[in-house]
Amino acid sequence: VCKPDFPQAEIDKTKKKVMGIYRIYSGSTVQSCRDLLYRNLFAGFPFEKTELGNPSTFNTFTRDDLAAYHKHFYAPNNMIMAIATSLDPDTVRAWILKTFGKLPRDVSAYATMNIPPKPQGLKEVHQEMEKEQIYIYLGTIIPGLKSPDASAIDMAGSPCTSKPRCP
Repeated sequence: VCKPDFPQAEIDKTKKKVMGIYRIYSGSTVQSCRDLLYRNLFAGFPFEKTELGNPSTFNTFTRDDLAAYHKHFYAPNNMIMAIATSLDPDTVRAWILKTFGKLPRDVSAYATMNIPPKPQGLKEVHQEMEKEQIYIYLGTIIPGLKSPDASAIDMAGSPCTSKPRCP
């Protein structure tokens, strides 16, 4: 974390691995259905993109891109450390300061985005695949984490796994 190297050979191997994962991912009925929902529900917003990206995104990123990402997100003001140990807290704190205390703070801004509008009406999309499976996704945009309704919505959408929560 403190002294990243990012050898080009490792970056190239990782790109090949990601391409293999992408091929498997893009042939998955459930992933294709999920991606189709997100592309339509969040059209024009970052959430429409998949976690893996696509061949044009993961084949074109460079070592410099990786270094810039690391510099931004692995800065002391952007990290949270959780440590569980029986060691003396002052000893651990001294180790952390010695190890991470010299890293420069990051002052670059985080990307911001607007909240997607709630869909109006019903929109149906279909994608044919050469599979004997079918997946149906239904969705709408709900209030965000700052909403007073967030906890209730989270609980309502969670699977029933314990007796106190299950009728």
